[in-house]
Amino acid sequence: MRCRRRRRVMDLPLLWRAALDGMAEPAVVALVLALTTLLVEDLAIAAGAALAARGDLSWALAFVAVAGGIAAGDVGLYALGVA
Repeated sequence: MRCRRRRRVMDLPLLWRAALDGMAEPAVVALVLALTTLLVEDLAIAAGAALAARGDLSWALAFVAVAGGIAAGDVGLYALGVA
């Protein structure tokens, strides 16, 4: 009998939920916050503030992630407009 290895498919919604629940590494949480700003900025700001208030993420890292995501999104939109 052969043992088949199943390919692990990254469960993206599970990763996002783990990151926003503070169960992931701080770098992953910061990346998720930055990517969330590309979809809904208000949600990312609220999530970053909630994570920082609970102590799951430092205030500085939450601020840098959210501000960096907003800035990257704005620069990306500007670049699309110029092109």
